[in-house]
Amino acid sequence: MRDDCKRNPITKAPDGWSWLDLPYTNTNKQFRSLKDLNKSYSLSPILQDVSYLVERLHIITTYKTINLNNHCNVTHVRVYAIPSDIDGNRYIRERRESFKRGKTLRWHENRYKAIMKNLITVLDYSEEHWNIESSLEHGILLFSALKDFEWFKPDSLGASSYYNDRNFDYHLQRMIQNQPFNNSSKDMEDVSLEGRLTNVYNSVKFSIERENEILEEFHKIKGLKSSLYKYQMESASKMFINELRNHRKLLPNLFRITKYKKEFYFNSLQLDFLNFPEYYLTPRGGILAENMGLGKTFIVLALICFTKFEVSTTPAEFVVAEVKDHSVNSLRDHCVRLINRESISWKNHVDELPESCIKQLDENPGYFYFRKEDSINRRFLSRSRPIIQQEKILLTSATLIVCPDNLFTQWMNEVSKHVEDNFLSVFKVPQASSALPEARELIKHDIVIMSFSAYVHEDKESSELFKIYWKRFIIDEGHSLHQRSSRVVNLSAKIKVERRWAVTGTPTTGMTKLHMHENEKEDTVKRSYNPRDDLIRLGYLVNKFFQIEPWSTDDNLWRKTIVKPFVENHYGTSLALNIFLTDLIIRHSTDQIDNDVSLPPLYHKPIFLKPSYHNKISINLFTAVLAINAVSSEREDRDYMFHAASKADLRVLITNLQRSTFYWTGFSTDDLQSMVKFSIACTEKTRSDGSLYYSTEDIELLRKCIKVCNLALFDKSWRTASTIHEMMFFIQGLDKIYSKNFGIGKDDGDVSHIPIFGAPQLYELQRFYYRNRFSTADSISQKTETSADEFWENYWKEATRKNTERAKKNDGQAIQMSLVNDELDFQNRVSLKSSKSINFKDPNQIKSKITGRINDSNMNTPEPSEDNNSHTSRILGTASAKLSYMISKLLENYYRDLKSIVFFEFEESAYYLSEALDILGLPYLLYSTSVPKIQRPNKIEEFTNHVGGNTLIMDLKLASHGLTIIAATRVYFLNPVWRRSVEAQAIKRAHRIGQKEPVYVETLILEGTLEEEMFNKRSNAPKELMVPVSEDDEIRKFILQFRFLKNRYIDSHFSELRNGSNDPIRELNQKKVDDFELCEHSAFRINNELHWNVPLFNKDSQVKMSEQMITKMPLAKDIDKYDDNGLRVQPNISVENIEKQVVSSKRSFGLIEESELSSQKKVRFG
Repeated sequence: MRDDCKRNPITKAPDGWSWLDLPYTNTNKQFRSLKDLNKSYSLSPILQDVSYLVERLHIITTYKTINLNNHCNVTHVRVYAIPSDIDGNRYIRERRESFKRGKTLRWHENRYKAIMKNLITVLDYSEEHWNIESSLEHGILLFSALKDFEWFKPDSLGASSYYNDRNFDYHLQRMIQNQPFNNSSKDMEDVSLEGRLTNVYNSVKFSIERENEILEEFHKIKGLKSSLYKYQMESASKMFINELRNHRKLLPNLFRITKYKKEFYFNSLQLDFLNFPEYYLTPRGGILAENMGLGKTFIVLALICFTKFEVSTTPAEFVVAEVKDHSVNSLRDHCVRLINRESISWKNHVDELPESCIKQLDENPGYFYFRKEDSINRRFLSRSRPIIQQEKILLTSATLIVCPDNLFTQWMNEVSKHVEDNFLSVFKVPQASSALPEARELIKHDIVIMSFSAYVHEDKESSELFKIYWKRFIIDEGHSLHQRSSRVVNLSAKIKVERRWAVTGTPTTGMTKLHMHENEKEDTVKRSYNPRDDLIRLGYLVNKFFQIEPWSTDDNLWRKTIVKPFVENHYGTSLALNIFLTDLIIRHSTDQIDNDVSLPPLYHKPIFLKPSYHNKISINLFTAVLAINAVSSEREDRDYMFHAASKADLRVLITNLQRSTFYWTGFSTDDLQSMVKFSIACTEKTRSDGSLYYSTEDIELLRKCIKVCNLALFDKSWRTASTIHEMMFFIQGLDKIYSKNFGIGKDDGDVSHIPIFGAPQLYELQRFYYRNRFSTADSISQKTETSADEFWENYWKEATRKNTERAKKNDGQAIQMSLVNDELDFQNRVSLKSSKSINFKDPNQIKSKITGRINDSNMNTPEPSEDNNSHTSRILGTASAKLSYMISKLLENYYRDLKSIVFFEFEESAYYLSEALDILGLPYLLYSTSVPKIQRPNKIEEFTNHVGGNTLIMDLKLASHGLTIIAATRVYFLNPVWRRSVEAQAIKRAHRIGQKEPVYVETLILEGTLEEEMFNKRSNAPKELMVPVSEDDEIRKFILQFRFLKNRYIDSHFSELRNGSNDPIRELNQKKVDDFELCEHSAFRINNELHWNVPLFNKDSQVKMSEQMITKMPLAKDIDKYDDNGLRVQPNISVENIEKQVVSSKRSFGLIEESELSSQKKVRFG
């Protein structure tokens, strides 16, 4: 450059170089080159931008020119940033506001940021190159000083980068670390917003010096009878360190830079520099976010024991400098007041104090006056000054704990398990009806623990909770604080407390990260989430619960300083957020845990079962529904079930298809008759030229649909089950008098015509047998008739009542008495069209109008056999492959004294399983939404304390957080779980710290069905599946293949009671019994399977029956068969109910005239 671009070189800058003074950017000054004096040039973009920054007093620059040879000079430029908080900065701001060149200040701010971003990318920050004296050094970028002349345009400032390197973060890191220029190894990876936030969450690591003195003190804690793992000691000690005081931390957008022994700070939001930083104060608390099963409750109890005698201290703003006494107090009174007001831990020396002193200290706790918001008393509105209201707040050593209702009992159990008796005084508030004592009484306890329901019942104006300055406040499962506003959030913001903790393994949705070890292979599971919403929810925790300044006083500041910059991927936001979360969250990584803890093995395998005859019927019927819909809608428009507008209907249908893999009775005979009629009409539909309307492939598909519908319609047992909605049990060896009076049909697919019973019928039969087990054969006949008459009368009455209630709720198929009495009296011929008919071989009504029983034939009631040996009758199997398998596995576990958890997604499967266990006489407990919250903890405790084998049937929705059920070593999923994270959380109920035995997990899957496809898709997916099952492309593709399961009427209609077993058991519970002794369940091994002999009148069921008759305890069918509204659990959504949301039922099922059908191009069905 020529010297007219520079100041007088004689004027030296303080650094010994010359001042660089460039022309103003808007002067359009023209330059000449020594190589071509006739050509005009302008400043190059980088010098033009530097000139703008100098002009606006953002930077000052110096230069030094080095002559390389006779033809080339290189000018080195030093850039000095002017700090935004420099003394006299207001004069600089005034100058900038005075010379705006017709642009707004916002425009200038944006130009400044664009230029600074470009400059930071190309500057060299090393000390070596800062002090360059001579020859050209390698690695320094060279830029041309001039370019061909162009008239200046303001928008050209900062408009283009000086160097093609988009990895701004890398170069900003160079600046912070004083590194020379070096091209980044690669451009910034195009990582999604979710990916960036997930990386931040994953990088939150626990850090504490192993030689920390406080850590040493946690090796032995007074009052704690259990030993802490090393990581638990570290977490508890880090919690204590956080509680000691507030720590000053740089705001997340500030970065410290050290140059020449001088510190200054870079603001990544404004891209400017500061001499003096701005700080925020960390809370005296944080988030204990150890992963599930790692003993968070135990860690909290360790901290409470360690700090038992510490007392909350008066906040600085409420400290009274001088207390004026109106009378002369004794020295003792002075000492008591000083000790309590200064929060001296006198209880730590209680053994050394006389009783009189202890009494005085107890009766005169420390306190301060809390000044409420200034308010004007309405009675004195004429007063010019407001009346100041003050409230006396008591100091305490107590910790307030609020936990979910279902974890309340578990907290109490953990206290008993880990803390020495009488070491901690615990006041329990389990429910809203539990009254709180006065504040003076509450502060005498070490722990006050409340359930959520009790906590939210408190009034923040009058509750005793708000008259105390708590030492510590702990919210268990603190993810409930993520809401903008809720009762828990609002109350927690008003609680006066010194130290705050949120205890949760999932502090944010995106941080739900579970670690499972399956066959020594680690599987890290992540849930899909909305990153922006996740950060916003984290902000609610920061400003509402922890009340961290400056965010707590400005609701929008968190979005401005954290959320918006992170979403827009501003430099340093990932690092800043990581630093912020590392200070707030206490959480060990999996590797850190593995060094301390070794859990027993976890074995998880899928169990592929062959669908039962009735499973195949149900699944094929759903396939037929979808196939007919696809053909009739011509696979387009809203009528098509797979059209985008039909998502809701498809989701319902596929959910019901998943339900059918256990058992399904939701289709009615009317549904199937309509399907057959409609399909036949479609196969015969023609075009105007007489050709068939649908393709050959579609017509063949419709014929398959007709075939599977007819198979069900011709099957009397299916028609019966679809009408009364009972699980079918197949019984062998039962006297005909019982099957005639209590049975619901017979297995026509078996030559021996095995009788079929529903669970209520078997319950009644077992009761009858128990009452009359010593009766003679002569008296059995009349008693059987009488008992059956009474049973069936009550059964149908109950059915009528439930039908009425279900009709009000419109909850699908109930037991419809009109169908029982009339509609299911299948005529010998049912006309579909004038030229077509189907003959039904069984013309009998399902319900006899004389006896009320379900008819099986026209024969009279048989007399009891003289050689009646019904006590050896046995259950051969059920209509559900999964139920038969679970009966077998739970029998095995029962006789091997093993505890099991069975997870269900659909309530009807839990209902059918509980029915079966009642029939078998096996113990079990139900943990579902139908069980009141207050009773659920008792279920866990009862399950754990039960001696011997037991089963916990648990709703998967309730298995996600906090529960510890390490008594169980066998875990079953009744169907594959689509989300790995949900499955992992459920498994963690049993496979967690404290578990001493290997845990075996099985997931039941029906072969050749949607379930197998779901399992394969999830197994092969590299990460958590983000869409519902019904919206997954591969699943939809599988369904659209319309695969019908091969099924024949002559096949056995039940699934046998047998299960695979890897244990070398040759037989189980085999015993010899005489003719009058009750049998027991037993098994024998064939190859690798246990085949079960399950007597109907077995010892376990009879013992359970006798206990229930004595205690009047109801069976599961009486408790759980119907929900809180008196409605049956089994949803039985009919095809008509699925469809009626979109089109009328007449069009849905093809119930239109033939003339109408021929003109109808698309008919929706499904």
